[in-house]
Amino acid sequence: MRNRLFLYLLIFTFGSLSSQERYLDEVFTTITSTTVQYSQAYGLDMDIYIPNGDSLNKRPLIIFAHGGGFISGSKEDNDIITLCNSFAKRGYTTASINYRLTTISCQLDSLCMIDIVFKAVSDARAAIRYFKQDYSIYGNTYNIDTSKIYFTGNSAGAVIAVQLACLNDESKLSTYTHLNNIMLANGGFNGDSGNPGYTSEISAGASLAGAVHKLSWLDFNTRPLISFHGTEDWVVPFNCSFALGGISAQLCGSSEIHNKLDTYQIPNSLTIFAGDEHCPWSSDNVKLNQCIDSISIFFYTNLTETTYIDTSITNATISGQLTYSNNNSTPLTNVVINLINNQNQIVSSTISDLNGNYSFNNINSGTYTISCVSTANSGGINSTDALISQQHFTGESILNGMFFKSADVNNSNIVNSTDALLIRQNFVNITQFDEIWIFEQQEFIVNSNFVNHNIKSICFGDVNGSFIPAN
Repeated sequence: MRNRLFLYLLIFTFGSLSSQERYLDEVFTTITSTTVQYSQAYGLDMDIYIPNGDSLNKRPLIIFAHGGGFISGSKEDNDIITLCNSFAKRGYTTASINYRLTTISCQLDSLCMIDIVFKAVSDARAAIRYFKQDYSIYGNTYNIDTSKIYFTGNSAGAVIAVQLACLNDESKLSTYTHLNNIMLANGGFNGDSGNPGYTSEISAGASLAGAVHKLSWLDFNTRPLISFHGTEDWVVPFNCSFALGGISAQLCGSSEIHNKLDTYQIPNSLTIFAGDEHCPWSSDNVKLNQCIDSISIFFYTNLTETTYIDTSITNATISGQLTYSNNNSTPLTNVVINLINNQNQIVSSTISDLNGNYSFNNINSGTYTISCVSTANSGGINSTDALISQQHFTGESILNGMFFKSADVNNSNIVNSTDALLIRQNFVNITQFDEIWIFEQQEFIVNSNFVNHNIKSICFGDVNGSFIPAN
């Protein structure tokens, strides 16, 4: 799991709480639900759940979307009802929506599936606008804090949640002819499902086996996202592949999504269900409750700008892969990997295997960083790298992330003609760099029993990432 710290860190245990905490625990015992029509255009309903006895006049809202491959399912699916009730008892207003569905034959047609996903996302936007319209015109019937609206989906509903988190700019669709045509045929970027005149942004999302159509849609404006995914999911791929075992539209799942979110430092969390197929929580209440607890913490963090850490966790496993920042993401083997706590103490060490994988076991919850040490030789440094560094200095091109660090060979925090000269001198063996390897070192939080934390690396001077390390 990946997390980004917000303004400050508050650590406390479940056991030490003198009372239950709203949004983390079920502090209400009974719920009232009502059904409303949120889209007159398409006759779509949703069920709204409100905690009885709550005096708060502005509650955060979570909207839930069911699964079913965009051909089946409803707002009354058992797992969605469980989620709505559980979060309403935690102090949220919750809602479960129906959205437009399609036929089995459509699943075999990529354009047809993209079209129905856009329709479903448009429906979800209309549901969000329904509450904002009610707040503005009808006196806030459901006591919503319209600045704190969250969206959670399971399977197909999770695909909707991910698109809502990242599709915040019309240009992300209009630059592709086929996507622009679909958008225009469905009423434009915000859709034609109703309740116009209000925005439909979300504060954060939760994806239970979701995916995105294009990784390029993820950027600095993507909303915080928590995800859950089985590694053997063939319905919605864990990585990038074609959905439904290869017969439907191409999607990139949670693994690729959260690697991208890490790049942009978007607050995010990924819980991996190793060896599980599609939506294991739908048939396993223990796993469903694990999802509920993790979502509670993630949304609580977003609501309060406080990171909650469950200190009862004492046997967590941290695992990930160490790869080189080249086009192949080459695994790095035989690298010493140190786990460091927030007191700057090394609590465990290991060595990456032939596939670049590593793991730490029996780890306590808390805040950690990882440092890496490699004795391998560098490579890939040549005159092209010097030229790229010089072009960055003159403004002809821009270096970011690991490639910027690779070009800053004298560790001055800027890239200029001096770095270009040093790279050129290194290439012809006139000088040597003080350091060879650069490894990502990001703070992350252990707040569940299984944490995935991948690490990128690059050599000083290999500005274009051309080196392919030997395994």
